[in-house]
Amino acid sequence: TVPVALTLTVYRARRSGDLDNFIKVLGDALNGIAYTDDSQIVELHAYRRDDKANPRVEVMIKEAQ
Repeated sequence: TVPVALTLTVYRARRSGDLDNFIKVLGDALNGIAYTDDSQIVELHAYRRDDKANPRVEVMIKEAQ
């Protein structure tokens, strides 16, 4: 397995929800899709923004250096 760096930017529709909750859910949800297992994540960057008009999550995954 290849170690990966995960960058998440969570754009919330309203000012609720802790960033650390999004990190865990998204890390688990990407298991078997973006990587074999979330134990491959050796680097993590997470950002929380507000965007009422366009809530979304942007994910970037790359091989860790």
